Amino acid sequence: MARKDIAMKNLSKSSYVTIAQFPAEEQKPSHNDETRRGSPLVVSKLRACFMKPFTKTTKEPMSSAKRAPSEKPKPVAIHSRVRAVTVCLIHVVPVLASSVLAALNLKGSYIGAQLIGSSDPSYQALYRLCLQVTAKLLELMAVASLGVIVLDVVRYLLFFDNDGLPLGLAGTKTRFNDALLLASPTFWTGIRGLKSWRKRIFMTSLTVTCFFLATFLGPSSALLLIPVIRTDWPAGGTQFWLSGNESILWPDTLDSFSIGGQGCLTPTAEKIYAEDLDNSGCIWYWTSGLSQYAKELHFDTGVYNVTVFDPIAAREMQRRSSGDTWALSSMAHISRMAFAISLQWLSAAVFANENWSSVRTGSNYLHRERTGTISKVHSQIPAVRTSCGVYEPADFNSSEIFAYPIMPLYSSAWATNNSYGISPELFPNTSLITTRWLQKQTGPNFTYNHTIVDNYPSAFLTVQIPYPGSTTQGTVFTCSVDARWAEGNNIGTNVDSTTDVFLQHGEVDSNAAIFAYTDMILPVDDGTWRTVDLDISWLETLTPALNVSVNTGSNGTLSLETLQHPGWTTLSSIFQQAGYDNSTGDVDDWYQLGHFTEMIIALLVSDGMSRTGLTENSGTVNKLGYVSDGYFRNSYFAWLPDANSLVSALLSGGSAISPPNPNDGPTTSLQWTVSIEGYSYSADSTAYYLALTVVFIYMALALTHTGYTMGKRWFSHCWNDIPEMLALSHNSAPSHLLENTSAGIGGHATNRLSLKLRVPEPKPGEQERVCLVVGLDAEEAGYRRVEVGKKYA
Repeated sequence: MARKDIAMKNLSKSSYVTIAQFPAEEQKPSHNDETRRGSPLVVSKLRACFMKPFTKTTKEPMSSAKRAPSEKPKPVAIHSRVRAVTVCLIHVVPVLASSVLAALNLKGSYIGAQLIGSSDPSYQALYRLCLQVTAKLLELMAVASLGVIVLDVVRYLLFFDNDGLPLGLAGTKTRFNDALLLASPTFWTGIRGLKSWRKRIFMTSLTVTCFFLATFLGPSSALLLIPVIRTDWPAGGTQFWLSGNESILWPDTLDSFSIGGQGCLTPTAEKIYAEDLDNSGCIWYWTSGLSQYAKELHFDTGVYNVTVFDPIAAREMQRRSSGDTWALSSMAHISRMAFAISLQWLSAAVFANENWSSVRTGSNYLHRERTGTISKVHSQIPAVRTSCGVYEPADFNSSEIFAYPIMPLYSSAWATNNSYGISPELFPNTSLITTRWLQKQTGPNFTYNHTIVDNYPSAFLTVQIPYPGSTTQGTVFTCSVDARWAEGNNIGTNVDSTTDVFLQHGEVDSNAAIFAYTDMILPVDDGTWRTVDLDISWLETLTPALNVSVNTGSNGTLSLETLQHPGWTTLSSIFQQAGYDNSTGDVDDWYQLGHFTEMIIALLVSDGMSRTGLTENSGTVNKLGYVSDGYFRNSYFAWLPDANSLVSALLSGGSAISPPNPNDGPTTSLQWTVSIEGYSYSADSTAYYLALTVVFIYMALALTHTGYTMGKRWFSHCWNDIPEMLALSHNSAPSHLLENTSAGIGGHATNRLSLKLRVPEPKPGEQERVCLVVGLDAEEAGYRRVEVGKKYA
């Protein structure tokens, strides 16, 4: 071949330029030809210039044998406390964050009615989004931390374990948070590939634990990190004392000793309707208020809450009319004490002097949801049930037997549909609305269903309403009254600086019918309901007789005299004010007034019961009244003298009131507590306990790994990801045990094959390197274990 062909061929091989070949034998050009065509160098340049657009040029990369390696030898593992600390740093942030969240929720922290920052709803939503993102970041860091723990175990089995790591567990680090891990045959066959049952238990426990941690750490951190609105955040309280023991404050029988003192007997109309603070301990004190309330209702039974405006504190009585008619009330003396304590708490938590160091504890209470600030005192409260029968027309001069509804102890009178047969003594020839209480009976009674019963309610009441213009005929209401002391709470609302109306109402602890009828109350036979006997002396003091003008003249002469009619009582006056005399013509059907009549009676009896013990506990001016500092005059109500101790006790739920002197007589201890509404952290439910369990398990695992890493003091950063594993596999000799696996692994036996990281004997002049050995006893096959700190190619 001519030299030019060889040159062009070599040029073609070296530059991969495709051009037309020269003829096999080149004719030597003449001088004229060379002059005409130009020199060979010129021709080659012209050809290259004109053929460049039609040629493809690629440069062959340099051969890998001739290329200098970009990686340097490095150790598989090294002894270094600094590096050990470095690898453990991945645990620091998630462990510290988890510790803070756990402490925050276990101790509890109140934030306020809104998240800290702007109150604009859009900003509040942005703050919640930021907390969600933070919770997600914490989850990612914790999962990365778990990955380091799993990878360290995998490395140990590869490096130093005699049995090695089963092939099925080689991907554990990347799959431990995979949802399909526990259902993967690869994983379980890999577990079976471990020779020791201890290793199987350890590897299974570690992997399953890390899987569940990776699954639940996200929801758990979000639950613990994002505050929620709680309506009952404990914000303090104090112990206080009432004068008298249980037999005085909540007696089994209400008689003349429970009316509020001798000054409450035979009151005049002026005294009854004066609503003087001196008389607030008398059981008839609310007569004027109830009379006005009944008048304003116009026979409407749809109202469920009635406010009783007592001096200093107000109570909200609750009425329920679904079947039986019930009335609940808080205790009057507790309402007054609670009001005084609430004023001091408000001052301590919000408006206290800045010099009081203890006030910082409750400084964020200023940002509370004020409508959600509620106080509570647990005690017995009055619960009164009333059911009435209606007779129309009734003859006032007859002695017939009337039916009074039976009041079962733990079921509804409305559902019983049975009555006591009683012949009451009616007031004959009267044009007045009259009421008469009947003494509680004893012994057997024949009911209308011809059965015999020997249990009776607390009292019976007969109400006579004569027809207009008649003195002998009218309507008769026959009512049974069931009075109870029930375990419950005196709930105080409006514990707030912007109002002086501190309302309290009663709530019972147990109610059998609350799930069947939301507006119905039914006692439960669990020891929290106690029947009260209402003595006739207490009942007649509750509804004292009033004076009436009577014509005592004869032979047509007019001689008016003011006399006291035994049937014309304050309750009669209430019915008349409500329109029972039908002076307005609003009454078409007396049967429709059954619930309204029951409501008036239940409210009156419940309020009278709530004043039991009030005279002994600041019920008169001699013991109760405002003084210059807003406290009460009461020997059992003395604040702690030290301001810091007082504030600390109120805000922490201690005792901010000095205990009474034992020489002052019997007392009863009660606890006043206050709860507020707002965003807060608190572990107060099963979900939080489960979340804390997840966090604590993670922290224990991370701290155990940290201690182990610092103790062994060897560190490895090899094969953290798939590219490094591919490089290791590429540099390892193929094994005949892995034949036919290039398209996947289908047999369980293959996943049980052990993998070991070992060092083969190097060839002369070569540096030692590590490789994966599959399914062989590496030491017997001439392989050595890796050495910590030694560099390998």
